[in-house]
This record gives sequence, structure tokens and C-alpha cells, in this order.
Amino acid sequence: MANSVQPGLWTKASTGDAKWNDPGIVKTLTIWKDLFTSGIMQPGAVGYQQYPDANNDFLTGKYGMVMMGTWYTQYATTKAMTAALGAAGVSGAQPFPIVPIAFPDVAGAGNTSEMYGDADFGLAIATKSQQKAAARTFVKWMATSAEGQQVVADQLNDLPNLKSVQPNFDNITLVDPARQKSAVQQFITQAGGVTEPRESLLSADVQTAILAAATSVATGAATPEAAANTLQKAAEAAGETFK
Repeated sequence: MANSVQPGLWTKASTGDAKWNDPGIVKTLTIWKDLFTSGIMQPGAVGYQQYPDANNDFLTGKYGMVMMGTWYTQYATTKAMTAALGAAGVSGAQPFPIVPIAFPDVAGAGNTSEMYGDADFGLAIATKSQQKAAARTFVKWMATSAEGQQVVADQLNDLPNLKSVQPNFDNITLVDPARQKSAVQQFITQAGGVTEPRESLLSADVQTAILAAATSVATGAATPEAAANTLQKAAEAAGETFK
């Protein structure tokens, strides 16, 4: 939403090149509030968890869309979608095809709401492991070899570290290839080019303050201006520097 208002503003605030009470952030929070007042966000949405609530309601057909990240691409496959339906308590349901779509231009300014990207997880070796040599071999293979990265890519769960590696759709069974393959390929290519992080530049205190600001605005406990000012003060208290 912030990129829809002003591309790059979120990153500038994260690096200290803009303040969290910048007019663009205030406008972002104003649009966020409008999603609730206009009924786009259903009543009780603030307390509605992504997992299991939103995920299960989407998989069971209660809703036609769900907002997730690149990790959700795995459910474009027959195997993962079937497992997900079972986990959501859908008995005997047939897998249905899902496709990624971009977040809309909520500001109406003609700016694409570009994706952000942070590291998902890392592989580590336990200090108490009795098999460190074998573990190192596996970690090196998984993280740096073309073969290991191909395994990662073909799961459609994470983007591979090696940009030279792309999913091999000859080994991937999509629910409906005719409807999904092109959209998934385009999405993966776009996601692989993301350079702006969402949270990795922020301290834990600022991340918490952002969530508090969003919640206070959504519930009407604070105006967008007041929430942005509180967020800015929290960032300063956390020791973030501003240029």
C-alpha cells in the first residue's frame, strides 16, 4: 500500500531517509483505515489470523481470494493443494487451481504495488550434532549446488538462492497447467527480481510499533496522523537514525 502511494517510501523510512510520519505514510494509513470503513475488510478482521483462519476459509471455499506471499505458490501443485485441503479439514475435496494476482493500486496514483522480500529461513548445524561433517555437506549441497537449488525451486515454496535455477515444470504437476503455468512463471520471475526488504532493515521494536499503528488505525483508536506520529516516536526511541 505504501508503494502504491509513493514507490520506495517504505524503504526510505526503513533506512532513515524518510520519517514514519511522512505524509505518504499518513496517506497509507488513511487508505488502510478506509478498507475497514468501506467494508472491504469484514467485521472482526483485526482479530482474524492468517493461519489458520484466512487460510482455511479460503481452502474451504468461503472466500475467493486470500492475501499471502510467494510461499503460497506451492499450493498451485496437485500434491500440496491436496495436502492443504486435508489439513484444513476438507474431506474428499478435489484440488482447485489457484493463481497469483498483484495487490491493486489502492492509491489510484497509477503506481504498481510492488512486492517486498525478506529471507525466509536459513539452514544451520546444531552445535551438539554428532554428525557435523555430514550436516555441512548437506547444507552446502542444498544451498549452493544447482542440484540442491533445483529441489528448492521445484517445490514452489521458496525462491532458489541461485538465480540461474528456475522451476522445472516438466517435474511439477500443477492442478491446471493451462490456467496456472504462465501466471506462476511470471510471478516467480517478478519475485526473483525483488530488491526491497519489508522488515529486515527494521528493529523488533519498530516492527511491533508498525503493527500497533496499523491496529490502532483499523479499530479507530487513533487517527492515521496520530498513529504515524506515535510510530515515528517509537522509531526514534528504538535508536533509529534519520537523515
